[in-house]
Amino acid sequence: MLQRPESRSSNTHGRAASTHRSAVRSAAVLALLHLLILGCSFDYQQVESAGETDRPDYILDRTTYTVARSYSDTIAFTAEQVRFYEKTSSVTLEGVNFSQNSSSGELLTRGSSDSCQIDTDTNDTRLIGNIQIVSETEQTIVIAQELFWRHDQDLLTSPDGLPVTVQYSDGSSLSGTGFRADLSLRSIEFAQSARGTIQHER
Repeated sequence: MLQRPESRSSNTHGRAASTHRSAVRSAAVLALLHLLILGCSFDYQQVESAGETDRPDYILDRTTYTVARSYSDTIAFTAEQVRFYEKTSSVTLEGVNFSQNSSSGELLTRGSSDSCQIDTDTNDTRLIGNIQIVSETEQTIVIAQELFWRHDQDLLTSPDGLPVTVQYSDGSSLSGTGFRADLSLRSIEFAQSARGTIQHER
C-alpha cells in the first residue's frame, strides 16, 4: 500500500523532469527563431530601403525635358522614357535626342546619347553611351561614350582614360583622352596628346 504513492511520486518526478527538459528545448528553439526572425527583418528593411531609393517617383514615356539657362539658350531633351527621383533630385532619360535653338529659332547644337542623368538642382548633366554632339555654329562633331556637362561653368569634360573624337567640317579629326571643351570660350583641348589628321588650306 505504501509503495503505490512512492511509485506515483517517482513517476511524477520523472514527468516533471521530462517536462522541464522539453520546456528548456522549446525556449531555446523559440530564442533561435526569434533571432532568425530579427535577422530576416533587418535584411528585409535594408533591401526595402535600397529599393525605395531606386524606385522613381513617376515615369513619363516619349516626352521632352527642358533645361533653362539664364545666360544662354535652353536645351530640350526628347527621350523615349524619363524617370524622376525626388529624393536624389535627379532625372534619368533613356533614348535621348537633344537640341539647342537660339531665341530666333536658329539651330545651334543637336545630338543624341543612349541615356543621360540630370541633377535638377544644378542642371549638371551626364551623357552616357554612343554620344554624338553636333555644333552647327562651329561645324564640329564630338563623339564619345561618356561626357559630363557642368552647367555653372559651361564646361564639357570626359572621364579620365575614355577617348573622345572631334571631327571638323574640313575633314580634320582629332582623338584623345582628357577631353575638355569650354563652351563659353568655344575652345577644345585634350589633357593627353591627341592623334588625328589636320587639313591645311592652300
